[in-house]
Amino acid sequence: MRIKIFALALILFGSMTAWSQDDMLDSLDLSFESSPMKEDKIPYFAIAGGFTGTFFFANFNEIDKMIESNFPSFGNERFKGSNIFMPGAEGFTAIGIIPNMRLGFFGAGGSKTIKAVNADTTRSIDYSVSFNGISFDYAYVPTRRLAVLVGVNFGWGTMAIEYFRTTSKYNWNQFNENSNPDNFMSKTDAGYWLVQPHLNIEFALTPFIALRGSAGYSVSLMNEWKFNKNSAFSESNKPPDKLNASGLYAQFGLFLGLFNY
Repeated sequence: MRIKIFALALILFGSMTAWSQDDMLDSLDLSFESSPMKEDKIPYFAIAGGFTGTFFFANFNEIDKMIESNFPSFGNERFKGSNIFMPGAEGFTAIGIIPNMRLGFFGAGGSKTIKAVNADTTRSIDYSVSFNGISFDYAYVPTRRLAVLVGVNFGWGTMAIEYFRTTSKYNWNQFNENSNPDNFMSKTDAGYWLVQPHLNIEFALTPFIALRGSAGYSVSLMNEWKFNKNSAFSESNKPPDKLNASGLYAQFGLFLGLFNY
C-alpha cells in the first residue's frame, strides 16, 4: 500500500514539473527577427613602409612656349602631352588615439628630358620635380583586407628647369671659369609648398604585404624663382605664375609591414 501511494505521488509531481516547464518555454521569445544580430565594424590598423610610383601630369604649356620662342634649335620637340614618373618611398602607422586614422611620411622625385642633336653638339632641357612631406588619412574597411582611405598630404618641394649644351668630348683643363659657347648649362629653380588631397585604395594580399592604387591633385604655392642659384628675375620679366607644380597625379605602391584588418 505504501508503495502504491509513493508511486502515485511521484507521478503527480512529475506531471506538475512538466506543466511548469511548458509554461516557461511558452514565455520565451525564440524569434530571430525580434533580436537581430549586430555586425561589428572592422577596425583598421597598419604599420608599414614601401615603394611608390607616381605619374605626375604637370602643366607643360608655359615651358613649351618658352622653348618655342627661345630655343629654335629644338624644332618640334616639346614636353606637351607628357607626364613625369616619380619613384619614391612612404611609411605610415595608425594613430591609436584616433580610431581608423593614420600618419605617414613620404618623398618622391622625377624628371623629363627632351633633346636635340646636331653633329657633335647635343642640347637638352631637363624638367624635374621633387617633394617630401607628411600625410593624414582616414580609413574605411568595407570588407576584410580592403581599405579605402581619404586623406591629404602636406609638404614642400623643388621644381627646376635646366638647359645643357655639350660636345661629345671635353678637356679636363677646360673645366674652369672661361666661357665656352659649345659647353655650358643654365638652371632656374624654385621651392614650393604642397597640398595634395587624395583617395587611396589598398588591399592586403597577406597580413604582411599590401598593394595601393591612388589618385589626387597637387596644389603648389610657388616661392621665388632663381637663375643659376643666386640671381633673381626682374619683376617686369619673370617666370609666369602658371609655371608651377600643380596638377593631377596617379600612384601605385607596394608596402611591407603589418596589416591587421
